[in-house]
Amino acid sequence: MHPSAKLVGLVLAFCHPLLSSDPLYLSSSLGFALAVGASGRCLGNYLRMRKFLIPLFTASVLLWALFRRVGEPLLTLGPLSISPESLRYGLAMGLRITSLLLFGVAFLSTTRIEELSAGLEAVGVPFKAGFVLSLAVRLLPTFTATGSEVVQAQRARGHDPFSGGPLARLRKAVPLIAPILIYALRKTDQLSVALEARGFGSPDRRPYLTYRFGLRDALALGTSVAILVLSWRLRP
Repeated sequence: MHPSAKLVGLVLAFCHPLLSSDPLYLSSSLGFALAVGASGRCLGNYLRMRKFLIPLFTASVLLWALFRRVGEPLLTLGPLSISPESLRYGLAMGLRITSLLLFGVAFLSTTRIEELSAGLEAVGVPFKAGFVLSLAVRLLPTFTATGSEVVQAQRARGHDPFSGGPLARLRKAVPLIAPILIYALRKTDQLSVALEARGFGSPDRRPYLTYRFGLRDALALGTSVAILVLSWRLRP
């Protein structure tokens, strides 16, 4: 698909879970996100995110259920209480957050960094701003891998940053910051030299990749708009 069609489709998909706070409706949003993941062949990435999504969903349900005081209390825990209304709202918020995250995972799983930059430029975002955003996405795994290498090197020297209590871990994390920061500065300097050597910012810049907005893109966006309008009309 055309990258700009993917971006617009992502915005439309994000609107779907925001139309209602009914758990049954938001269950359909979650089903919609699963259908999008199945069509994009990225259900494997959904499964890899389960160790993050399941605790996030559980925490969202419990926090909203405990701190949103509406209706008659069903269960009281000291100053906190849970009512059927607050539990229902907490379930809705957990489904909403999970749906939004799954839509984002599907987009990132099916869109290359170059496509993201081209899509942002196609919808009117300045080239430099789109490049900075795509570069941030590209460098995040690099810095994550660097942090893992630094931790392994520290462990090989007898320094375990993950042992002890929270304060002990905080103190042990200080030696990890310096090498990661030095690597980031070195990488930034190398990147700036490479961009200057390639004429970054030149008015005669030619597009690296070109895309054509076709019938498939129009059908996909039309289907997304139809689903959104139908959901808005049928929302509780």
